[in-house]
Amino acid sequence: MKKYFLLISTLSSLSFFSYSQNSIVKEIESRISRSINSTDSSYNQFTIDDLLSNKEIDSLQYWPIYRSLNEKLRIKNKLDFDLIASFYSISAHSNNIDLKKAIAYRQLLIINDSSFSQFNRNFSSSSMSSIDLSFYDNDLSKKQITINLDRKNADRNIILLAGALQMQNLTPQLQKIVDSNFAGNSTNAALALCRMGNHDALQKYFSSIHRLSVKNIVHDNWKEIEYIKQAESIDLLVTILFSTETEPALKETWPPEKLAYYGMEALDRMLKNCPIKVRGIYSNERDAKLEDMRKWVKNNRKSLVINKNIW
Repeated sequence: MKKYFLLISTLSSLSFFSYSQNSIVKEIESRISRSINSTDSSYNQFTIDDLLSNKEIDSLQYWPIYRSLNEKLRIKNKLDFDLIASFYSISAHSNNIDLKKAIAYRQLLIINDSSFSQFNRNFSSSSMSSIDLSFYDNDLSKKQITINLDRKNADRNIILLAGALQMQNLTPQLQKIVDSNFAGNSTNAALALCRMGNHDALQKYFSSIHRLSVKNIVHDNWKEIEYIKQAESIDLLVTILFSTETEPALKETWPPEKLAYYGMEALDRMLKNCPIKVRGIYSNERDAKLEDMRKWVKNNRKSLVINKNIW
């Protein structure tokens, strides 16, 4: 335990904000001691987010301390998960841009670090889209993306991130993944190439999509089309917007669901210059908004501007 208390004592030398660190160090000591010594599972809910982010502390600077305590706590995966979850909470509520970028970078390190459980690495990967795309747009993060794509089994979401960041230098790696036909990864690599405007990838993808019905596209492909964010995406979403197809309502008393709603919502998210805002509207407002969107798109078809700075 001597080493454990030595690690904790180093926290007191860290200077973050204007409040005293002593009370925080004592709180950490108390929680860890209870986790180690108690059989009550509630004490093992070592929620770092609750302890740190509520006090506006940068939990990134505690990272080495907590990682060193994993063996003592004997709840390594739980501790890792709490710390990872705290990053997203802090990122969501913080106005500190440098902190947000550091969290995005740390997330990539976690995915690339095999000492983390597969569950926690998958959690970091699946949560990636909750972080603003611009926070990955730096040399440190791009280096981690390159490291991941050079591996035999690259992470599916990092593949999509490479495409969204327009990392043209990774085209050979992405094409290699496409050619490997590895389930999931191959599809995402093809989508990443489409996002980067690769002519062959776009032609292949949309030639296959155009053979599908609007209903199948809405059910299976509209998220891919929105991710690609090319002129071809707009063409297809506009087709869906003006579609008159419907599908049965979930309840008998509800009207049929218009597939055009999906095109309307996707265009609202994708376009920089769209004045028709449909996010958060009530269901009984959708028909009026749909007509507004159709009219605006028809009058501004040649001047639609895609926002490529989002996922």
